[in-house]
Amino acid sequence: MWGYEDRSPHAIESKQSAGFGQLGRQKAMEGSSSNSLATGRKTSELEALQKEHEEKNMKIQELKRQIEMTKSRLEKKRRELTEEKMGSFNALSKKYNTLRDEYNAILAQKSSKESN
Repeated sequence: MWGYEDRSPHAIESKQSAGFGQLGRQKAMEGSSSNSLATGRKTSELEALQKEHEEKNMKIQELKRQIEMTKSRLEKKRRELTEEKMGSFNALSKKYNTLRDEYNAILAQKSSKESN
């Protein structure tokens, strides 16, 4: 009040740090605006990379789905062909057996006529 100024080391240090605090805050605010821009750019880049990553994951999932569908269709076609081949084989086997039986019957008749 009467012009008395506390000159104790603690008071001097406190005043110096208070002055530094204002100066530091000003510099921090200046730096924070440039940091803010850098952070904004980094955030934009990160968001772009995340979006690209998500798009690639979606494309991968779509390709996996297409692969599974194609694999399923190929397997079904293979089974159908196998069944068709088996059906043809069975039909041919049946025809062969019928012709063989007929041949054996005719051969037996011929043998029995010749032996008489």
